[in-house]
Amino acid sequence: MERESLLDLSEKYVEGSYFIGELIDKNGDRLKAAVRNGDRNEMLRLTSLIAELGNHKRELLDTANKLRDYYKFSCETLKG
Repeated sequence: MERESLLDLSEKYVEGSYFIGELIDKNGDRLKAAVRNGDRNEMLRLTSLIAELGNHKRELLDTANKLRDYYKFSCETLKG
């Protein structure tokens, strides 16, 4: 098993957030179509999905930042 540094792991979390962002964009386009068609069930489903994806994206970015900050702190500790 390959060991990854905290910084590498942080970058993977950021990449994951980009993927989630793309999903939000695609479902945003679907939501616009549902609004045009007046499909209330689809609008509700997509609104809920987009909100949940947004929560996941924020969690990924929060974790990435914590890992990056911890990496910086641990490097400073080792140097000092």
